[in-house]
Amino acid sequence: MSFIVTSEEAGVEKPSSLFFRLCVEKAGCAPEECIFTGDNMRKDVEGACSAGLHGMWYHPPRLEKENEGRCGYPVIRSYEECLKDGRICMGEMAIYDE
Repeated sequence: MSFIVTSEEAGVEKPSSLFFRLCVEKAGCAPEECIFTGDNMRKDVEGACSAGLHGMWYHPPRLEKENEGRCGYPVIRSYEECLKDGRICMGEMAIYDE
């Protein structure tokens, strides 16, 4: 499944819970079944977690590693890190198995 949610469509910007509610609605599942990955800790990760989703911080190698180990959320440096053996993972935790 692929879809996009924009601030214009949602009528609010992240980290508003209304934005994340629209993401969940489009995904057709419960918030706790969703992973929201983004590069902005406050808007993307903390906003998603506040709305009941799993938040994951996208922190590519070109960015400093500052606070990476202390952020309290799963961190990925490339999207390939999430795809292991036919599963979508957050660190060592499998979120989806095919």
